[in-house]
Amino acid sequence: MKSPDINDTLCRDGLDAVRARHDGARKYEPEEEPAERGKLRLIMYGDIESAPRKDWVITDFLGAGELSCIAAAPGAGKSLLAADIAGHVAASRHWFGHHVHGGGVLYVAAERADLVKRRFAAFRLHHGLSHLPLGIAYGSIDLRSSTTCATEIVDMAAELRDAVRLIIIDTVSRALAGGDENSPRDMGQFLRNVELLQSTLAHVLLLHHIPIEGAQRPRGHGSLLGACDTTFRIDQSGGIRTLSIDKSNDAAEGGRVAFTFKSIELHRVDNIVTVAPVVIPFDGPTPTPERKRKLSNKQALALQTLDSLCLKQGKGLPPSYGFLPGARAVEVSAWRQELESSDVIDKNGSNPRQEFRRLKDALKKAGLVAERDDLIWIAEQSSVVTGAVAA
Repeated sequence: MKSPDINDTLCRDGLDAVRARHDGARKYEPEEEPAERGKLRLIMYGDIESAPRKDWVITDFLGAGELSCIAAAPGAGKSLLAADIAGHVAASRHWFGHHVHGGGVLYVAAERADLVKRRFAAFRLHHGLSHLPLGIAYGSIDLRSSTTCATEIVDMAAELRDAVRLIIIDTVSRALAGGDENSPRDMGQFLRNVELLQSTLAHVLLLHHIPIEGAQRPRGHGSLLGACDTTFRIDQSGGIRTLSIDKSNDAAEGGRVAFTFKSIELHRVDNIVTVAPVVIPFDGPTPTPERKRKLSNKQALALQTLDSLCLKQGKGLPPSYGFLPGARAVEVSAWRQELESSDVIDKNGSNPRQEFRRLKDALKKAGLVAERDDLIWIAEQSSVVTGAVAA
């Protein structure tokens, strides 16, 4: 039976009962004092276990106490896949055929918390799972300027019904709380807080973006890549997505799982339908990721300009388009004007409109942007979902 909310306890039993409940709550106690954690330790060769066993959260994918990162373009499905991973770990259910040694899960939603809640509601309906040791932490997340937020996350993890096995940070850029992704100082402070989360012996999974030009690596300072035990990428071939291991310190590289999305209806009033997608394993042969040709400097700048413009001024795609919610588009003319004002296109040149058309057509041919009804957007934001129209 679910324990009463703290407000229920206050209303029913009074302030003394609240204090007693607080005093009796399980507190997080690190194995060592913080001052001791940074001290060097020594183990002799002969004292190493003869047959040490690695503790996996998901066999061959996520190791206990380790750090991983899924780096992909906006809209590639990384947050949705992370929610699917979270649900399976909390339920101790096999994930894409891989054994899961599950337990408590804490999903730190540094952005779009309401969307994250809807996705878990869809997961619950689709899988028929009512109660899981899974919590969603949301609000003002700052894992850069101090250890305060990291300590709060550790305390929340300790309140889960089962021992925490997985902590997800969605996303790195938002958890940096205004910090510079390319700064070794800011990224270093972020990684020190992540190390505090790892001290719970949970696996910490980071969700992050890739550079706008499409390089398949985590965006920002290289210390993030160096700190990760495992990094993943997401590729798309038609409607099929593939999660691949790019780097692994202690597992076979190249492991892949393929998946699609399906919309689950959550609420309907008259003709207004609220849906959220869930992950569906793809049963066919795992597609080989398509190679993307390298962009010219001007094409990369044009793509970066569109991405920034969509974030600042973009509006959601019409539901009738049938795309995943969250994709943002701008008018084609607004993009052209921004390219001219930022000197990506020489507006005083012989034919700036033709230059713009060539840039746009090249990015469309590469599958990086999409256009419809005088709207333009980053193509990888907008995968089509099956079933009900996403609203």
